[in-house]
Amino acid sequence: MTITELQTYFQQLYGQRNAAFINGLRERIIFLILAVGDLQNAIRKIDQHGHLPLRHAFASVVGWTFCVANHFPGGLSLSKWLASKYPTSGCAYCGSLPCACGGRRPPAQLVDPSVEQLGWSLREWQEHLWRCYGERNRRNGIENNLNRLFREACEVLEICEGISDSNASAEEVERETALELCDVLAWICPLASMFSLDLEHLVFDRYGQFCPTCSQVPCSCGRFVIEQGHLRRIGTNTNTAAK
Repeated sequence: MTITELQTYFQQLYGQRNAAFINGLRERIIFLILAVGDLQNAIRKIDQHGHLPLRHAFASVVGWTFCVANHFPGGLSLSKWLASKYPTSGCAYCGSLPCACGGRRPPAQLVDPSVEQLGWSLREWQEHLWRCYGERNRRNGIENNLNRLFREACEVLEICEGISDSNASAEEVERETALELCDVLAWICPLASMFSLDLEHLVFDRYGQFCPTCSQVPCSCGRFVIEQGHLRRIGTNTNTAAK
């Protein structure tokens, strides 16, 4: 399944519920940030709780990334912007494969997306991003990677918060949001590789048949509430930011 097909599947699974019960773009991004926080907690408690919460937390970040992208009419084309910013030729900043960036990086050089990459699955993107950034990310350590992932999610929120004070066009806002969401995926994929986890498998294992909370397609869960930094759906016993 390509990234575009996976994004469409999440819209079919959760689109109706999200439109009814999530109050706009900002709230979707907040839920994405909470999912990143849950991933951080799952990593911190891995010795105590094992790998299942970790696997669910990784899948949840992917799900909420698509939730944000699908807020926009027709959905932001994450596959197009991934291929534009992370081409097969190497790092968009230094042009090398693997990345050879130093302390200060020049602006990213976007390219026309290749037909090959537009057809890539999440697994193929994970493999490519590991080839490009894996060794550097491994040297920097898990905590640094988590911090960068959290920062990228917060930058999506910064774009949303700045919309009212900006003269940017709708097209520019969509472009910048899509690029930041691609950066979220660009950090979550190598991070999963650091734990020897196949991110695509985790997503399909959790969401491939139906919503893991209500067991329905499309999802029939109700509203969300935030309790002690976690999401909970009204009418369920699930106390997690996972979708």
